[in-house]
Amino acid sequence: MQKITVQSLIEKRGKEFELTLLNESNNSLKKTINNAEIFRPGLALTGFHKRFASKRIQVLGETEIAFLETLSQDRLSQASDQLFKLDLPLVIITKGITPPNLFITMAEKYNTSILSSKLSTTELINRLSAYLDHLFAPSINVHGTLVDVYGVGLLYTGKSGIGKSEIALDLIERGHRLVADDVVKITRTASDVIIGTGSEMLGHHMEIRGIGIIDIEELFGRSEERRVGKECRSRWS
Repeated sequence: MQKITVQSLIEKRGKEFELTLLNESNNSLKKTINNAEIFRPGLALTGFHKRFASKRIQVLGETEIAFLETLSQDRLSQASDQLFKLDLPLVIITKGITPPNLFITMAEKYNTSILSSKLSTTELINRLSAYLDHLFAPSINVHGTLVDVYGVGLLYTGKSGIGKSEIALDLIERGHRLVADDVVKITRTASDVIIGTGSEMLGHHMEIRGIGIIDIEELFGRSEERRVGKECRSRWS
């Protein structure tokens, strides 16, 4: 099952999502995010926890923080304690807002990281959802050769030695793009969209029986970018 730690999210997308870490407690950055869903815990802050999605990233905006600031210290302590005891993976607060100190203290008590983002709530959720949807999209590795022909992905599969790479090379000579040879990763990013990508280790290399390994980029020239590609997107109805 795909997963990502809070620390990895910050390192990989911290600049894109304009994230700042507001606290750091024992092992909080090692917590894992296991799904692409995002949740706004408005009702949970009022004390209603039935069917609360505690395993999702929690996003708080101006409304939630404004509500917290209306609470007495005792009520804020109780609400925060009840929220963070549910073992949340991560809390992100939008628009660069700093929550009450007691809220941060309770997060540290239960080893939960709080991040601040300068983005608006809508913008953060849109960007974060797009990233997580891609990260957690179902995928499979298949043995074959993938070529982009006029924007349509053609995946050649079959037993070794039947000529998959030779067919692809013929298409490349005609001006089409090699996406991947040998190992192709197929990812379903939407109900009607799949994306095929190759291995970074193999790059734009192909193995031709009787010749050996050839570098498509070097063979056809680096200036001809259309000969090679990183991915190929296909849609069906």
